[in-house]
Amino acid sequence: MPQILIDALEAEENKTGAIIKDSPKALESLYQRQKTRLAFPYNFHALRHYYASVMLLSGMPNRYARERMGHATENMLINVYQHTFRSEQERHDVLLDSFFAENLIIETEE
Repeated sequence: MPQILIDALEAEENKTGAIIKDSPKALESLYQRQKTRLAFPYNFHALRHYYASVMLLSGMPNRYARERMGHATENMLINVYQHTFRSEQERHDVLLDSFFAENLIIETEE
């Protein structure tokens, strides 16, 4: 969990031991209302995919991401949860194009 979230949770007095005081149904209802209000296209579970993808984007090694996600192996993390970002694909395209433009010598017939 990100430290900012841990700090926020510790600031709340919680005598029940539950992280969230509302019922799962109430939490889902709140999420649905906010999702609609913000025109946010993703369901609640999609946030888990997004989190895994952000860890990939930030360069976190899969072993650490796997532990944070609670998976026993990296297979589920890699094949199901991690997705790529278009901006990163484009950045890598530019890097590869630059590499080949600088390092590939093509002789042309005259």
